[in-house]
Amino acid sequence: MKKKQVKILPNSELKNHLYPMVGNRNVLYIICEPNQMDALKIKGKVTEQAKKRRVEVYCPTTDTTYPSIQQAAIELILDPGAISKCLAGKQESTKGYTFRREK
Repeated sequence: MKKKQVKILPNSELKNHLYPMVGNRNVLYIICEPNQMDALKIKGKVTEQAKKRRVEVYCPTTDTTYPSIQQAAIELILDPGAISKCLAGKQESTKGYTFRREK
């Protein structure tokens, strides 16, 4: 199975940097193989997997349900990791806000 390759056209600054590294040859383009995450992005599976893991979050302090941890963090100006720790029971609250999973 042949892997799909990506060609990158370097700008002049990068060409000057690469010139001595490749034996004083002019670099026309760089060929890269996509990693696993790039392959999933191309297929559109990353957003599908993210939607499957998304958890609705309820904040009793504000009496609001948020569609995801990220959305709650944006609206309340909090760290998403701190909200996640609250949901996992590792900490009670973050900046006065408490959270629990909405079922």
